[in-house]
Amino acid sequence: MTTDFPAALRRGALLAALSPALAPAQAADPFNALAAVPPMAGLGTAPAPCQPADLARPLELSDVVDVALCSNPQTRLGWANARVQAAQVGVAQAAFLPTLGASASLSEVHSEATGGGARTQRRIGADL
Repeated sequence: MTTDFPAALRRGALLAALSPALAPAQAADPFNALAAVPPMAGLGTAPAPCQPADLARPLELSDVVDVALCSNPQTRLGWANARVQAAQVGVAQAAFLPTLGASASLSEVHSEATGGGARTQRRIGADL
């Protein structure tokens, strides 16, 4: 039983070489869902501790929100829940993104025919 696999190996090597090129397509964040997810405790940079508001100047809306988040646990909980909901929207929208997969197979069947002949069947397929 002789097998000629160089062509099959070349095709398999080509698929293996192209698979890293497909990875960035899955790593993209088209809906910017990662921006809505709060950082996890102990990872990355922690937010600065609450600073007292500078009352010498007029407060902007972002300053008022910061003071409310720092001083009221219920407000902080509501803000965290809103961020979780935003992250879940991003996860739900991800279901509408296209997916890409690849596979290859090679099979060989060698059977002795009753008439004394041999039959070899090779099949190579790719699914993208």
